[in-house]
Amino acid sequence: MTFYVKGIEGKETFQIGLLDSSTTAGKEPKIESKGKYPVSAKWTKVSIPLTQFKGVKMNSLKNLNFGFNKAHGTGSICIDDIAFE
Repeated sequence: MTFYVKGIEGKETFQIGLLDSSTTAGKEPKIESKGKYPVSAKWTKVSIPLTQFKGVKMNSLKNLNFGFNKAHGTGSICIDDIAFE
């Protein structure tokens, strides 16, 4: 999976989740950006191997989400050009 990300200030953090149609509620694998996919104030391409989303059946994807929680602090990001390659 690839996408471009840009932060308003840079150094923002977030998480990415994938859900397939057979996954039970609450079992959505998530990848944290912190330490792996740095965000800057300029557009940056991010590439994540789909194998990192353990247990997700890629032939029945239901949902892709970008999320934030208290551990991520404050900030804003922009996401563009999401692709499954």
